[in-house]
Amino acid sequence: MHIVYLVPILPCMQQVQGTNDNSIVSKLSMVNAGYFCDPYLKLFVTKSSRRAPIINRGYYIRVKAVDHLLSAFLQCFSNQHVQVISLGAGFDTSFLRLIGLHGVQDCHLIEVDFPAVIDRKLAHIKSNSMLDNIVHPLGSSYNLIGCDLRRLGELQMKLAECGIDSNSPTLFIAECVLTYVDVESVNKLIGWVSMSFLNSAFCTYEQIHPDDAFGHIMLEHFESQGCPLRNIQVYPTRLVHEERYKNLGWTLVVSCDMNHLYGSLPCKEQERVNRLELFDEYEEWHNKCSHYMLLYAMKGTCEKLLPLLPQQNHVATLPSTSLLLNSINVQTTEDSCVFKRFGHSSVHMVNGAVIVTGGFGHTAAANCHGRLDETLLLSISKQGLWSCKTLHTIGTNPGKLMYHTTVPLGNDRILLYGGRLSPAKANGGCHVLSVEGDRGEWKALVIDASPEPRWRHTATCIVDDNGHQVLLITGGSSCTKPALDDCYLLDTELWAFQKLDVVLPQGVHSHCAVEHQGSVILIGGLNSKLEAVTSCTKLLQKNKQWSIEDLALSHPLPPSYGMAATVHGNIVYLIGGVQLYREAGARSAIIILDLDTKSWQECTPKFTGVPALLHGHTCHYIGESIFILGGGGNCFSFGTIINSNIFSLTL
Repeated sequence: MHIVYLVPILPCMQQVQGTNDNSIVSKLSMVNAGYFCDPYLKLFVTKSSRRAPIINRGYYIRVKAVDHLLSAFLQCFSNQHVQVISLGAGFDTSFLRLIGLHGVQDCHLIEVDFPAVIDRKLAHIKSNSMLDNIVHPLGSSYNLIGCDLRRLGELQMKLAECGIDSNSPTLFIAECVLTYVDVESVNKLIGWVSMSFLNSAFCTYEQIHPDDAFGHIMLEHFESQGCPLRNIQVYPTRLVHEERYKNLGWTLVVSCDMNHLYGSLPCKEQERVNRLELFDEYEEWHNKCSHYMLLYAMKGTCEKLLPLLPQQNHVATLPSTSLLLNSINVQTTEDSCVFKRFGHSSVHMVNGAVIVTGGFGHTAAANCHGRLDETLLLSISKQGLWSCKTLHTIGTNPGKLMYHTTVPLGNDRILLYGGRLSPAKANGGCHVLSVEGDRGEWKALVIDASPEPRWRHTATCIVDDNGHQVLLITGGSSCTKPALDDCYLLDTELWAFQKLDVVLPQGVHSHCAVEHQGSVILIGGLNSKLEAVTSCTKLLQKNKQWSIEDLALSHPLPPSYGMAATVHGNIVYLIGGVQLYREAGARSAIIILDLDTKSWQECTPKFTGVPALLHGHTCHYIGESIFILGGGGNCFSFGTIINSNIFSLTL
């Protein structure tokens, strides 16, 4: 082992070193939860800490991405001497796994980081016999360089002193590193590697998409930590990054976001990961994965890596129709009503009021975020101003539920079905809330032959062939199945469930449903493989027999889930949700679907101010506007974002 030190780091970069300590603890939490095998990480962590499942998943896909590239590179050049140079390596243990677990030979390994980080890593290695027994025999084939990456001349000199060979196949890795360095220095580094190493590949893993709601909170997080993202505004998407590398001399450049990478993993691996921890933060997970990319730039003999790498195709232009323009303004309502929660349910009553139940938001009693059991009464004045007050309720409160459904029953009553207290505890009961003024009474119903308890399902009121008001329940997620395909009727006069003979084309949850001319239109959803679906189907009853049929749209809808939906006449409005495998990331959009022409138009929501996070929300068509209530989520390790205003779309 050879260690090279350069001048001390500049004070303004000291906070960046802290990202190493945070990430290594999170990686260890991920390993301890069973996501990835790495016996060496624990030897670099003084005090372990258990992270939330979404953070474990985020670091799993990060480690998996870099590990996949390393394995592909070594496989491609298995009979040749190769070089791997990790820039900003920190306490990364990839090299230790290569040697200790896989017995990789004839590989020159070089790690570069700030001198203080290298000092600490060396101390860990020397103080542990397990690590020292791996590293010591490597001799000059394993080098540690203490260096500020902005000092390119000194880096070049020290790499030369380590005996680097500019002709050997060489892989450069920069895992969440270059984004903290100024654009000019990064471009000089990328260009120098391209010019100096004839047979090389450059892999970078970093953040993209700064302009949406998730991107805003991501930027604010890194700013608050004193290590702002210095490249993301100039290079905001993976396609712009690809052009960057091409312009700096790389002949072949491909990239993908982490949603695509996760989808490319073997089905058995995805199933294994999905079983490790209880998980119900799908929107946040897909948002996180859409905001990180893996890019590979190649030249010379390293271009033969291409078939071994996951690649995300460029997205074709969506079909054009004449329904609406390409963007639509979303206004913040001008009132004092503060509405902050997501995962709730809401009902627009005949008297114009909106009843809101459950969800996740700010709890005044504990002064923190948590699940909510209070019921809100929202009303809008003739001047278009919203007011909000707590409904004082008695009776059997259904509890602190999320992802349940509520529907109006008439006579100032609503019916609540399903939902969850946690991913391990579903609510299988029905509750009726009777409202009078600003007071209400909950009543729990006992109904035989109830369906499997579920959440993220749909519940739609229709009138059946017997003239009874019934509730049609479809799909959802349960404690035993990630996505259900069954359909039930609940007769709200006889209070009896009936399982229908028809099933959905596949099990889905987080889909949406609207009533139209006595039938129920079902759109989108997430299946058991965590794939967003494009389906648009219709459940209808003829001669007391239920059937399901495809709506046969002129063009398939984008794969989406988590939308809020409302219908007006023959037009269905799909608000927000998550669309996957799009260049714009796990984006939210507004889709206007014409049920007469079977055509649709996608519109980009344009917010005044900071964009809203459009999932976990509800919406209602009131007057000539669509009002969006709530929405938000836990944005990885960056914090919780909850929309604080009611938004409106004027059509």
